[in-house]
Amino acid sequence: MRKNLKKSIVVLHGFARTPNELEEQNEKVKEAADKVRAKYPKEIEKLESDDGEYHHGFNSGVLAAVRYITRPQYGFPFLDT
Repeated sequence: MRKNLKKSIVVLHGFARTPNELEEQNEKVKEAADKVRAKYPKEIEKLESDDGEYHHGFNSGVLAAVRYITRPQYGFPFLDT
């Protein structure tokens, strides 16, 4: 898997998990969120839409799958047989 794709999935997952209240209270969090909005406008539009929970859930599932597959200690033991 391309490193940039994995990084973007992680960034978008973190963005979706950040509460809006925290963004309003902390200037550094707001700056970071604004950078993510600028870099991934289409994805953020989906996350902030009425279907945002669906898109966040889908991205979470993709992230979990990527982490599972890319960690060698988990691997697929049934392929050795």
